[in-house]
Amino acid sequence: MKGVYIIADHMLSALGIDSGEHYERLCRGESGIRNHESWAGRPGPFCIAAVSEEQLDKARSRFGIPAKYTRFESFLLLSMRAAIEQSGLDPADPGVIAILSSTKGNIDLLNPAIAAQFPSTSVNLSETADTVQSFFGLHHRPVVVSNACISGLSALIMGARLIRMGLYRHAIVSGADVISDFILAGFEALKAVSDEPCRPYDSQRRGISLGEGGATVVLSATPRPGGIAVLGGSISNDANHISGPSRTGSGLQQAVQRAMQQSGRPAIDYISAHGTATQYNDDMEAEAFHALGMQAIPLNSYKGYWGHTLGAAGLLETIAACWSMRRDKLFGSAGYAQSGTTQALNIITHTREMRVDTCLKTASGFGGCNGAVVLKKQSPHVDH
Repeated sequence: MKGVYIIADHMLSALGIDSGEHYERLCRGESGIRNHESWAGRPGPFCIAAVSEEQLDKARSRFGIPAKYTRFESFLLLSMRAAIEQSGLDPADPGVIAILSSTKGNIDLLNPAIAAQFPSTSVNLSETADTVQSFFGLHHRPVVVSNACISGLSALIMGARLIRMGLYRHAIVSGADVISDFILAGFEALKAVSDEPCRPYDSQRRGISLGEGGATVVLSATPRPGGIAVLGGSISNDANHISGPSRTGSGLQQAVQRAMQQSGRPAIDYISAHGTATQYNDDMEAEAFHALGMQAIPLNSYKGYWGHTLGAAGLLETIAACWSMRRDKLFGSAGYAQSGTTQALNIITHTREMRVDTCLKTASGFGGCNGAVVLKKQSPHVDH
C-alpha cells in the first residue's frame, strides 16, 4: 500500500500559537483552561480554553493574516500558512488538495453584533472553502468535512486515502472551531459543561471544558526525515443516539479494528483517546478498549490542556501525539487522579520518557460517529 506521511504541522489553541510552544507547555504540565466571567455575550462564569485576543493578534501578525477575516477564518488561514511554509509546498500545485474540517465554522455570525463586522461573510462552509482557495491561490477548491467531533480525524483519513488512490501527491488538512454563544448554549442544554477544568476518565469528573483553535497537517506521498507515517484509518457510525454513544463502544471497536487491519496490525505503544470527561463518552471508550484487548496500553486525553476543540480536536491531538512519538515522551492525562470508568484503563498519570514507535489515535462524536488512525514513527533518515 502506498505510504502517506505527516511532513509538517501547526497548532493553535489556548495553550499556544505554534506546535513548539504547545510541546514546551505540555512538558511543563500547563493548561490553557481558564475561568471567564462571560464569553460570546453570555454571562458566566465559564471554565473554557479560549484563545485570547493577544494570542490571536500575535499569531495573525506572525503569519500575515489581515484582521478583515473572522475569528474562525483566521484560525484556519494562519494555521494553514504556517504548515505550508514549513512544508515548502506550492499550494497552487495541481498535485495539492486542501481539506477543511469544522463542526460549526462561522457560527458566531449568528450574533448580529459580530455579523455586522463581517457583512460579506457567510456561515456557509462552502463559502469558507472559497475564501481559503482565494487566499492561497489553490488549484483545487478545498474539500469540506463536517462530521461532528471526529471531523478533524475524518479529514485526515480522507487526505490519506486521496493520496493512496494516486489522485494527489500532497494534502493540506486543516481544522478549526470557535467558542460561540450557540455552542455554549447547546452544551449547557445537555448539562455537559463542567464548572472546573475537565478531568477525563476521573471519578470526580463533571463534564467537558469547551476549547477553540485551529490545527493543520501536511500529508505527502514522499517521506521526509522525522516524518510520521499514517498506516491506516477508518470511521464508523453506530447510530446509537443523536448525542449519546453506544454503551458498548461497538462503533469505536469497529473503527479501530478496521484501522488496525489496514495497518498490518502493529503492536501499539500508546493510545491518544478522545476523553471528553463526560460519563457516557469515557465509559464507552473504556468498554471498547477492553473489548479490543487494549486496556493495558498507556492512554491519555489532551482535553485537560486545551479543552474540547470540536472540529479541530482530532488534528490538534494527532499533532500532539506525533510530537510525543518524535520525542519519546508520554504526556500525563491532565486532570486525572482516580479511575472513574466502568472498566479500568492504563491512564498516563504523569509525563515520562518512553520509546513510542506506534500510536492509535481515536475520536468519537454526536450521532455515534467514531474514527481511528494508526501512526508510526519513521527513521530519522529517509529510506529509499
